[in-house]
Parts: sequence; C-alpha cells; structure tokens
Amino acid sequence: MNIYFLIIGVLQLFPSITPVNPITTWLPIIIIFTLSALKELLDDIMRYRSDKRFNTRLVSICRNGTLIEEYSESIRVGDIVMVKSGEEFPCDLVLLKTGGTTPADNPEGLAFIQVGGLPKKETRHPALLLPPGSRWLVLAGLMSAQTANLDGESDLKQRSPLEATQKLAESQVLLFKGVVEGPLPNPNLLQFDARIFMDAPAHLSTFGAGGVPGAGIGGQLGPGGVSLTLRQLLPQATVLKNTPYILGLAMYTGNQSKIGCNKATPPSKMTRLEGLINRLTFFIFFLQLALVLVTGLVGDFWQLQRGPRHWYLALSSVMVENVGEWFVLPLRFLLLLSLMIPISIKGRSGYISPMVSISSRSSPKPPQVTLDFVKLFTAFLLNWDLAMWDDQLAVGALARSTALAEDLGQVTHVLSDKTGTLTQNLMQFQKCAIGTRAYGSPIGTHPVVSAVEDQALIDVCPAPPALPSSQRHFRSAIWAAFGPHRALAGCLQSAMRGVPETLDFLRSLALCHTVQATRKSVPPQAPALALWNVPPSASPDEEALVKAARQLRVEFVKRDPHFIDISVNGRPERYEMLALLEFTPARRRMSVAVRRLSPPPEADEVLIITKGADDVIMARADPNDELRGPIQGHVDSFARTGLRTLIVSMRRLSGADFAAWNERFLEACASVEGRESRVADVCEAVERNLRLVGVTAIEDKLQVDVAETIDLLRRAGIVFWMLTGDKMSTARQIATSCALMSPTALISMGCPSGAAAGGAVRGQVIDVTGRDVQDIRLSLEQVEQQHPAGRRANYTVVLEGTTLETALAEERLAPVMSALLAEADTVICCRATPRQKEKAVRLVRKMPSPRRLAAEGIKPLVLAIGDGGNDVPMIQNAQVGVGIQGREGLQASLASDYSIPAFRHLRRLTMLHGRYAAVRLAFIGQYCFYKAFLVASVQLLFNLFTGFSGASFFNSLQLAAFNMIYTAAPPVAFLLDRDVEPGRSLTDPDLYRRAVRGDYLNKKTFFAWMLRALYQAAAIFFITAGAYGALRGTWIDQDSMPVTVYTAVLVLQIGTVLGASHTATWINHFFIWGSFALYVVVSLVLTCIPREATYGIFFRMLADPVAWLAIPLSVAAAWLPFWLAEHLLALDPSGSALPPSGPPGSPSKGHHKQRPSPPLGEVADETDSSTPFLDACDQDL
Repeated sequence: MNIYFLIIGVLQLFPSITPVNPITTWLPIIIIFTLSALKELLDDIMRYRSDKRFNTRLVSICRNGTLIEEYSESIRVGDIVMVKSGEEFPCDLVLLKTGGTTPADNPEGLAFIQVGGLPKKETRHPALLLPPGSRWLVLAGLMSAQTANLDGESDLKQRSPLEATQKLAESQVLLFKGVVEGPLPNPNLLQFDARIFMDAPAHLSTFGAGGVPGAGIGGQLGPGGVSLTLRQLLPQATVLKNTPYILGLAMYTGNQSKIGCNKATPPSKMTRLEGLINRLTFFIFFLQLALVLVTGLVGDFWQLQRGPRHWYLALSSVMVENVGEWFVLPLRFLLLLSLMIPISIKGRSGYISPMVSISSRSSPKPPQVTLDFVKLFTAFLLNWDLAMWDDQLAVGALARSTALAEDLGQVTHVLSDKTGTLTQNLMQFQKCAIGTRAYGSPIGTHPVVSAVEDQALIDVCPAPPALPSSQRHFRSAIWAAFGPHRALAGCLQSAMRGVPETLDFLRSLALCHTVQATRKSVPPQAPALALWNVPPSASPDEEALVKAARQLRVEFVKRDPHFIDISVNGRPERYEMLALLEFTPARRRMSVAVRRLSPPPEADEVLIITKGADDVIMARADPNDELRGPIQGHVDSFARTGLRTLIVSMRRLSGADFAAWNERFLEACASVEGRESRVADVCEAVERNLRLVGVTAIEDKLQVDVAETIDLLRRAGIVFWMLTGDKMSTARQIATSCALMSPTALISMGCPSGAAAGGAVRGQVIDVTGRDVQDIRLSLEQVEQQHPAGRRANYTVVLEGTTLETALAEERLAPVMSALLAEADTVICCRATPRQKEKAVRLVRKMPSPRRLAAEGIKPLVLAIGDGGNDVPMIQNAQVGVGIQGREGLQASLASDYSIPAFRHLRRLTMLHGRYAAVRLAFIGQYCFYKAFLVASVQLLFNLFTGFSGASFFNSLQLAAFNMIYTAAPPVAFLLDRDVEPGRSLTDPDLYRRAVRGDYLNKKTFFAWMLRALYQAAAIFFITAGAYGALRGTWIDQDSMPVTVYTAVLVLQIGTVLGASHTATWINHFFIWGSFALYVVVSLVLTCIPREATYGIFFRMLADPVAWLAIPLSVAAAWLPFWLAEHLLALDPSGSALPPSGPPGSPSKGHHKQRPSPPLGEVADETDSSTPFLDACDQDL
C-alpha cells in the first residue's frame, strides 16, 4: 500500500491529470510518515541511550596486574574483570575467584546470580576476537550449538569457581597466565563445555605464528586441562547476588555473548482484524480499479461522441489525434476515487516498552494513525488497571505489545503451562512412601496430616531406648520446642534409633541435592536445636525435601567442595562428595556419589543416590527388586491426588568399581567436543540396577480462582490445552481441580470398557497412548471404533508429548491426530518438553477449526500462557503470548506480548480489555472505510452530471482536511466507549462468543457499512441538489452546493458517532462537537482570505436559506432510516443487512446513556475499577 499511495501522489503532480491539488494526497502522506518517522526516531534514541548507558558503565579491569576503572566497552576477550555484589556482568565471564568471605563461611566459593529473561534465536557462529597480548588466551573450538533458553526453574542460580583458581590469592589471579579452550560464540544458555590450562607457557608451542592454532591441534591442547562447565559461566546481563565480589575472565563480549547471540527481531504477529482489513482493502482496491476503468472509458466515449456538438471544448480532435488522451480520464478517476482507501487505516503495529517507547515488532506496513493511536491508548488502559495489580509481588499487568489488543477478545484456544501458571510453585511436602508403607493423610481430608506428622510413621519407628543423663537435656529440648506438635516430637525422638530403610530414605533426601545452608542463631535456652537456614534452591522441590528431612531430624548441615555434613538425630555424619550428576531436562534425574567418613563404615564402599521422575528411575531400577510393584502403586496413588512425585533410589559400589567409573567420568567431563553426550553415556553406566527406597509426594497448590477463571473461559467457547512435564495421573488430577475435566468423566483407555452404546457421549476422556508409530496407530484405531467422530462431544484428549510429536511426524497419522484434537473440548499433554510445547502451538494454529467455528469461517487464534523460560518458545510462537511474573523469574514475562501477575487475571485481560478492544476497533476500522467511501461516492455521483469529466466536487483543502482533521478525532474518542458494563462483560460468556464469531466485524457488516455510505451519499447529494433546483431554479451551484454538501456530511458524522456510542462523557462530546467547531472556525477564516478559492463562499452559505433547509433534510433522510431500523423496528443488528448506528453486531442500547464503570484505577470490586481522571470525565450528559 505504500507503493499505491506513492503512485497516487506522483500522478497528482501532473496538472493535466489531477483533478485536485496534489496537497490532498501529499499532505496526509507527509503527516503520517512524519509521525511514523518520529516514532522510529524516538525508539532509536531510546535504544542509543540504553546502549550508551550500558557501554559507558565503569568496571574494574586488570591492566598490568592492577585493577583500574574503565568503560565497559573497553573490555576485550582475555581481560580479568572484577564485579561487585549488585552489579551486572558486562560480558560473559568465566568465574575464577570469589572474594569477601572466609573459607569457613563459603568453602566452595559460591556466587549467586540473578537471571533475567533472554529471547530465543537460531544458532549463529561469529568469529571470536583474539586480542594480541592478552594475559588469558581464549581458543575457540568447533561445536554444534542449539537454540535454547534458560530453564526457568529459579531466578537465583549458583555458580562456583574451580578449586584450582579459588585457592589462589587475588594478586596471583591478576598476574596469572593460562589458556582457555572453549566453543565458538553460540546462543546455547544451558551448555558451556570448555577447558582451562593453568600453565600457559607449556601450551604456547602448540600455536603457530601470530598466535593462531596450528593445523594439528584439532581443538585439543593435550592432557592436563581442567574442565569448565555452566557452573563457572557468568552470563552477561545477570546480576551478582549474595557475594561481595568476584574475579572473572572475559570469555565472550559484545554481540558474541550468550545474550548477544540470542538477540533477534521478535516474530511478526498480525491480528485477525488486520488480516480481514487487508483482504477487504484489496477488494476495495479492485472495486476502485473497476470503477476507474468503467467511468474512464465512459468519459472517453462521451467526449468522442459529444465532441462535435460541444465544439468549443475541442474534445473529438484531441481524442483522435493523441492516443494518450484515452488514458487521461481513467487516471483522473483513479486519483479522484483514491479516497476510497483511507490512508490512515493500515499501518505498523508495535511493542510498548516499560519506558513507554514504541518499537516495531512487525514487518513494514503502511503507517497508520487512527488504529495505532487507539491501540496505544488501549495498552495504557490495561497498564493502569489496578484490578490486575498484585500487592504481594508489587507488579501489575503490562502490555508489551500495542498491536494485539483486539486479538485478546477473539481467542479460541488457550495453551497453558501448569507449574507456576496454574499452580503457585510453592512446594509443600505432604506424603511419602518408604518401602511398602505410605505416610500422610489423603488430600482433602480434615485435619490434613503431612507425612512428617503422621502417627503411622511414628509407629514404625522403634521406641527410643533409655537415654543417659547427657542426652536427657536434648530430649527435653525437643519436647519443649515441638510441644504443640506431639506427633512430630515423638517421631523425632523415635528416629534417634530409626528403622534402617527409614534412615536410608531420610539420608537420601539430606544428601542428594544442590541446596546450600547457612547457620542461624537460636535462643540461648535451646542451644542443642541450632538449625541451619535453607536458602532458595535452584529447584523448589529440593528445598521442600531438604526441609522435610530436617523436620525428621536428618538435617543437612553444610557442604564444601569435597564434603557434605548432615546430622542424624543430633549425631553428626560426614560424607565425602565424590561426584555430582546434576539434573537436566533431558535426564530428569540427579545423582550423587558419596563415601561416609564419620562414623567410619564397615566396608570401603561408595553410595550412589539417585532421585528423579518415576518412569526414568523405574527404567533403571533392579528388575528383581521386590519393591517395584509397591513403589509404582504408591506413585500412581499419589499422582491421582495431584501430587508431584519423585522416586528415591540408591546403589552401593565398591571403592575399586567406583574408581574405574570415576576415571571415565572425569575424562568425559574434560572433553570439549561432544561433552554432553559422553557424560550422559558414562552416567548411564552407574545409574542402573538401582535399589528402590521410597517415594516423595509434594503438593503444588493451585493459584487463587484458577478453576473459576477456566470454567468461565470454557463457557465462553475457549478450548484449553494444558501442557505439563508431569506424569499423566498427576496431570489428570490437576486438570480436574482446575475444572478442565469433570471428576465423573468417562475414562476410556482405548479398551472396550470405555465404549458407550448409542447416541453422542459427552464428557469422555480419551487416552491416546504409545511411543512408536505402530502403538499410536492402534490406539487411534481403537478410539475411532469405540468413539466414532459423529458420537464424540465435549471430550478430553489425554496424551504424552512424545506421542503427539511422533504422530505428527508420521504422514498418515498426522491428519487423524489433528482431526481428533481439533474437536476436543480439552487437551492434556503430559511429559511435554519445551520443544514439544512449541510444536503444539504450531499444530493448533494450522489444524482445522472446530465445527462450531468452521461454520462461521473462524480460524483458531491461539493464546499461550506460561511463567518460565521453558515456556518462551511456546509464548513466542502463539498469536498472543502471555507471561506470568512468578517464582520462575521474568523470562516468560519479558518474551510475552502481555504480562500479568497471576492466572486469574487472564479473565479480565481477555473478557474485559480484549473484548472492549475488539468491539471498539471493529467500529473504528469500519467507520474509517465508511466515511472515505461516502466522500468518494459523492465525487462519483457528481461526475454523472459532468460528462464523466473526472472533475472534483469538493475543493482540495476540503478533501485533505476531511480524513486527517475533521473526522479523525471522533472515532478516537470512541476508545472510551463501552457497549456493556464491565461486570456484565466479565460474567456473560455469550458476549465473548460474539466477539470470537466476528459479529462486530465481518464481511457482512463491512459491506453493510459500504451500502450505508452509498445510500447516504446519494441522499445528501440529490436532496441538496434538488433543494437548489426547486427553490432557486438552478440545478447546480458550483460554489455554494459543495460547501453545503460538505457541511451536511460532517453533521452526518456527528450523528453516526453519537449513535454508535453507548456511553456519553464530556471527552466524547468534546472531540465530536469540537471537530465540527474546528471546521466552522477554519471555514470562517478561509472565507475571509481574498486569495483563497473559498473566499466569501462560507458566508454565502450561511446567508442562504436553501442551505439551512437542505442540510437538516438531507442529514435526516440519510441517518433516520438506520436509527429507525435499530431502535423502532427492533431488528437484530447482527442479523440485519443494514448496520446499526452503533458497531454492527453490538447489543441494542435503547434511548438512554449508561453511566460507564471506570475502566482503570482503584478497584471497587472484582468487576469494576476507577481513577480520579476518569471519574472527572465520567459525567452523564
């Protein structure tokens, strides 16, 4: 469309073609492009200032063994940099040393970093800078990088230096020389495979001239290197916490850092309204071309035939002698009818940052004014809504996008994460099973007794023996401290001896984790009960398990790089930490290898403790373990109550066997190429033949009003997909609690017992199982046999992410699976990985619409909501992405289009702000086309009486000011309009269904607006012309009649906008009547200027009684029929061929004006809010 308006502007520069002054096109183009350029300039200025602030921060850099302060932009690869607590890392650093704490306080030299959100981008490999003369030489080796995001488990992560560098003094680190071999810059945030060689001179011989690696290196510098992992990497843009300062090596700088490689232009998102307007614009364009062709040729033939009669025009000779003259009239009509496409309707959508600067996040489109302004103000209304404010988090809703407001009111599918999105991500240890026995009362019973307070657990613990006098004080202290919880106190005392399997279970919880502890003070009267603080862990589950073990007097005390101390019934135990196999999303388990030092064991053995997901552990458990059946039963039982389960297991190895395995493990860890796969293979060798110990069950409570929100949105016709990494039984229970599934739903497992005879079966739960193509095919065939497509209704599909991914990859299964999922009322996808979540979003966007929507021609519109970094791919690929600011950090929030504090606010986001935006923008979009089509129709009707000459009825100034000035403000004032009260919009699902169906904007309503414009143009033109002819005796007065018709058109716009408004405030009336007043003032000024073509014309119209009669008569004839159709005949606007004076499809409002509830500000109740500003505006007129 940019090219279209440019062509129109260029053609108007030729006097022989243009019927009007070029200012009619060039002035709007200049104004709109200037506004667009100013917006881009503002964004560039904000970006430049942000970059400059970042690049000119003072940082401490080592120069010749001394730390000096320089700008961060002077950092080069290989520099030693000091960062202090609370400061942001200026580049990607390799952690060498932490300082400011004593070894006793921080034996591992731990540093804590606060992680922000990093966007997603595909892999790229820019060249790594190798500065000459660097004290540290960084050698870039080849590797295959993957697209990844932060795992999102916690916003506080631990980093630790190597022991070899931590024990060095600060002066030694500043003067030290070494070699680091690492990967090329890449966007993989979850992997850093590198090595450090402490003796640089010994390895310099492997480099060729100029410091470039020789051909024989192959990415390896020989033996002796110490492996570097993600625990030593400090990413740029993260913040140092809880550590006085660190010394780090600059590994990647600038755009080659992890966050730099992840920078990318966010995906382009076009709203459904924009897509429809695009198609309608093309229709209007082709209609315009048809009219241009017809009227131009008719005009040519008219001149050719009538030329001899009107010899004074010299028409026939010109047409015959110059063939090019045949194209003059078509081009003139092209310019005359170019008003049919308003220049300000289409444009560039943008994102709004917290600094209120707008940045483009879409492909270039024609600039817009009207819709962009309305969308921008809609974003502010959302940001100011205090009903979406969370006092605990001190955050509110934030619209990061100014382009997608109307899509919030037309969502058909919601794809949601579970943990942290539907639940609170606050883990509470509720139940456990040790061996064959389960502990803890079922969820929902009163009073609720957790496992640590269960009397049954106390009963299996043998009674404590008689205590010597030295221990009596300790027993008394226990009883005094836990007197209110006698069951727990008894358990703590009886656990002083403990059943072996019980102690194995509790020791496993206290040893197998990554939690760090710091000592806290205790009251003097209970010195024996000095406990240790457990700070937030990288996993809320680990934190809950360690605290539970501590409550049962198996307490994690502290750890250092080589040892871990626990306390069992008050007796200290020390273990040597030999290996830590960390949890990853791919492994879904973690293991530790420890050797007990005190009290000394009877034999030299190493204990391998493994905990993880049930399917992972069961696959690696001893096949002959007699607890396999009971443990699996406990897992299923706990999961059915919605608890998160982990299986605890262990294995004992001899010292010699472990030494042999550990040698291979260290070799794999020291590799650079393929480290991840090599380490995984070595871990598999030790994590097998595990002995099952027990099961933990943790409750993650639902957020407030989750079930109510989902129930209302489902009644509004929205289909929900819950995508979770939990096992199927847990997901089922959570889905039932969230009102995604009925508790009494018929569960069909692909077997005959799930079939129902006769009629349509409602409330079915259909499981699609299988991990390979053959099993999935059989499962789908059984589903089709038991529940044919014609008999399924309101059913839920439950499947695993692997099942979905495998089915979609198979050409013959993909259509069957898509058809099954398309008609589902709810889909629960278990064991889903971030990549599978992303594929699910793409599937829903491409799959056929449900029958109820397909009948209306509605395609799926997907909203994805999550709270963690692993939800970012899903959020970015959805048409509308919503992030929750929760315990998992800001990754999802920063990558989203809209950010909200809690899931319950999704109701207000969609059903209030989204639906209001859909209704308002539907009217404004159609109104912009309507008023442009109205003026173009008047121009066309005028040429019926001028021999199709292509002459303009209005003067150039009137045409230029009509769209840009006189009729621009009234529709903008409509952004405060409310067709219904907020309370009804939040509680009436049918209103949202109407927005989804497109009742407010569709082809039918659009063409009704165009017919309305054509009729009103004819009514005003012919009634005005008739009035001049009947009362004055002349048919057309070229001076007075255009001004009269123009004035009547503006008065008609007042009636149209006022009739469409459902609420009346002084703001609405100010813009509506103020625009007309501006027209009067401008006309009075211009009519007084002798050199203007309008000199004296407006005064003549004001003094002419014909004009005073023609204006009200023509406006009444043009507007009254539509008002009667809507109000007196009580026709349904959405079903009538004629649009109402309000937005097509809007509810009938009668003759009164409703007092609107303020859309933002202080919350009066759940469905209302206000601000002082709108209170002042909200006066009924």
